Amino acid sequence: MRHENITKRRRGTAIVETENGILLTSGSWHGAFLLPGGKARDNETRTKAAARELYEETGLKPNSIKYLFHHIGEINNRYHYRDHHTVCLIQTSGRASPCHEIKRIDYYTPDCKLKISADTMAIIEKYYSQKHGNHSVDAKYSKPQKPEPDNRHISSSQNGKIYLISDLHLDHKNIIRYCHRPFTNTDSMNKILIDNWNNIIAEQDTVFFLGDLAPFQDIPKINNWLKKLKGKIVFIQGSHDPDDFGIRHKILNHNGYKFLLLHNPDYKNDEDKTSKKIRKEVPDWQDWIIHGHTHNNNMRHYPFINGKNKTINVSVELTNYKPVSLEFITSLGLETIKRMETVNSEPERY
Repeated sequence: MRHENITKRRRGTAIVETENGILLTSGSWHGAFLLPGGKARDNETRTKAAARELYEETGLKPNSIKYLFHHIGEINNRYHYRDHHTVCLIQTSGRASPCHEIKRIDYYTPDCKLKISADTMAIIEKYYSQKHGNHSVDAKYSKPQKPEPDNRHISSSQNGKIYLISDLHLDHKNIIRYCHRPFTNTDSMNKILIDNWNNIIAEQDTVFFLGDLAPFQDIPKINNWLKKLKGKIVFIQGSHDPDDFGIRHKILNHNGYKFLLLHNPDYKNDEDKTSKKIRKEVPDWQDWIIHGHTHNNNMRHYPFINGKNKTINVSVELTNYKPVSLEFITSLGLETIKRMETVNSEPERY
């Protein structure tokens, strides 16, 4: 069956984690279990649909809702549709019991023997991967080199995950005011930014740092900061970094997407020497750009994700001051995103 003939269903899907496991429901006595949720109504967000369906199916009252990720389900060949899930973690109150069309309630644990739908299992596995991916292990610093810039394509790291982050601006007092950062002084900002990094990044992980580590040109000082950060760091030069420290750009292939990593997303209109060199090396780029530089100062054009312009802004102000994994970014379903303000926002979709 041709994919263009498949109906796209906007579905809100809830993960409710309890002491018994993850809540599951089934609409029949012998059918597969699913995560609570259902089709979003017209003019209803999928996040609200997840909360509404959870209450209608189980009687649980949502207390808080956190967007997790987007998941495109398998094609239903019988009814010619495919669910596009917005998956939310929901904290609830009350006692779950089958309501309306729901016949059974049970709980997923890794050793359970329940019959579970393929989409539900895929979402649960992705949830556990995202959840446990935030736990760090003791890791060592890998000093960045100063290779010549290139545009060789590389794909997912064979050992560990790939993370991205930009514009730490360590020791930069004025950046707190310029970007409305929630820190009282540079000491607290430095500590929180470094702790956030090291609590996420593991020894085998690769971190693409997209420029502007600190507001000075002193390489020994920069290396002193880098020694405090875990992971294998690939340094892409920013506007405040020393000349020729790191590389100008990098191209990544991941989960079927192509990404150009650089500091300034407006490199085609920028007249500095780094931008001129990138234009020569990547003259006709039409795929996604992952960048920093703009912070939260031009949210109209450079939110976390701008689907129209195919830009992804990993300035720390938009990533909750933490590295963001490439796996998380590609899990969002980029081809359907119109706009996403920050890493914690619900995507606005086409």
